[in-house]
Amino acid sequence: MRLYKTRVVPAVLTILGLTIIIIALWYQLGRRAVYDIASDEYNRLRDIQSPKRVAVVFPSHSEDIRRPDNAALDHEPEERDGSGQTANHVNALASINPDYIGWIKIPGTVVDYPVVQGVDNGVYLNTLFSGETNAAGAIFMDARCEEGFDAPICVLYGHNMKDGSMFAQVKRFLDKKLIEDNPDIIISTDHGEELIYQAYAARRTDAWDEVYSIDFTDIEAARERIPETPKGASRLLILSTCLSGADKDARALVFAALISNEE
Repeated sequence: MRLYKTRVVPAVLTILGLTIIIIALWYQLGRRAVYDIASDEYNRLRDIQSPKRVAVVFPSHSEDIRRPDNAALDHEPEERDGSGQTANHVNALASINPDYIGWIKIPGTVVDYPVVQGVDNGVYLNTLFSGETNAAGAIFMDARCEEGFDAPICVLYGHNMKDGSMFAQVKRFLDKKLIEDNPDIIISTDHGEELIYQAYAARRTDAWDEVYSIDFTDIEAARERIPETPKGASRLLILSTCLSGADKDARALVFAALISNEE
């Protein structure tokens, strides 16, 4: 009996160990596939938005896991106007997804994405721009901002992805040095306007921060909840992302004020 136990116990432990390793490998491959699919899609969209851009490639992507061709994303490069933007990129992006409302770019970071707005704030948590289910989701505006980028206060959400994509680098603004050295946030709207916001503050908070419940049409009321807001600011942009760690409700908020808008 003792001999039987001596042989069985190590065998069970070996099988258990191999099972754990297989599950871990399966999880890692699945996560890489998620990253790879999202990266491929958003690089294609960048080519549509501005063919001159260099594709952003995030590290640790599996070369042998590739997204099936998506006919809706296969657009030939179009003629560019003097600004370097494609003449019809807005229409091309809107034809892929009618929820498209603009594009966000933060110089000095890899934040360079289309912005959408769904009927509620759950639509794009796990849905790519194309409509495909994916944990990376999309950069989206709070559904309560009924005036879009014309609203006095706009809130944009994006995931803090482990591969550094989406809004992962937004949390860097928690370091005041980044705000001092690289404060600009550029929004290109779906009606041809370029909005330049300047980040002025950031804070580590949680999902119940009072900022999430402010009236997006009342900038004066917002000043009371965002004390550092410049007195002359007429429009604000707030970026929100989750923070890594045990606390799933931890959030990072970045506040920016409009400093320029050009048609």
